[in-house]
Formats: sequence, C-alpha cells, structure tokens
Amino acid sequence: VRLRERVGPYANVAAPADLVALPADRAAELVAAVEAAVDNARRHAGAGAGIWILLEQEGGEVVVAVRDDGVGIPEGELDAARARGRLGVAVSIVGRIVELGGTATCRTAPGAGTTWELRIPVAGPLTSAGPSTQTTPEPRQPDEPRVNGPSPEAPRTPAAPPQPIPPE
Repeated sequence: VRLRERVGPYANVAAPADLVALPADRAAELVAAVEAAVDNARRHAGAGAGIWILLEQEGGEVVVAVRDDGVGIPEGELDAARARGRLGVAVSIVGRIVELGGTATCRTAPGAGTTWELRIPVAGPLTSAGPSTQTTPEPRQPDEPRVNGPSPEAPRTPAAPPQPIPPE
C-alpha cells in the first residue's frame, strides 16, 4: 500500500526512507483510517487549509499523525455528532484503529486546526472493541491521558504476515 498514492494531491506526506512493514489486513485498515481523516479535513478544515501526514515506526508501533491548519473542532462537537447518529469519525477513524488494538487521539481547538494521532501495534490481533475517541483541546496537559484501547476481554484473531508500506 502506497500512502502517498492513496491520499493523492490532498496532503503532504512525510515518511521514513525505509519501508514500514505491517500485515496486509492491518495496513489496509490503517490506510483507510488515514484516508478518512484526510477526507474529514478536506471537508471541514476550511478553504485553503493545509493537510500533513507523518508516518513513523516507533519500536513495535506504527504512528500516523494527520494534521491540518484549519478551523479546528469545537470542544464537544465529536460527541455531539455521535449523539446525533453521525458516526463517521467514530467508525471510519476511531473504530478501525481500536479494532487494530491501537489508539486514536484527536487534538484540536477552534482556530488551531486538528491533529489525529493514530497508533497501532505492528503485530497483533484484530479486536472487536467498540469505537471510542478522545478529544484533547490544545494545548494538551503533560499528564493528560491519551490512550483509548480495546477491551481486555475483546476476542483475538491471528495476524496476517507483514507486508511493506512503501514511503512513496
């Protein structure tokens, strides 16, 4: 899966020179979550907002940050949208990441843009934990929790063999 090809001309992508290897099923779900975050930024960040993606591998985790410099999300808006039955973020971004055993953290503030940090383990089972998200107003407090993970009781399935995600 080539991340730059998937997000097209909509975002600037920074990735390591070496391949980031993930099992094919995990890579596909991660890329789908990134595409959803980019699409959300394109629709809601405002005219002229820039979008950046940073792909990193930190030990046993793959970390993707999707950042825009748009209008930001008012505090409580994601929860309010979910309450109105608009589950786009909960399902397309958070749900995918949580199912991979990872976390999806949103840092945003009106006028300060939005950053989604998506973290998944390189290896591991898919889970069926329900979607959850954490919205952190800027600036984030150093001791503020940033982890939303799957239920420890969630069923586990075997992982597929690693497949490379080329940086370009």
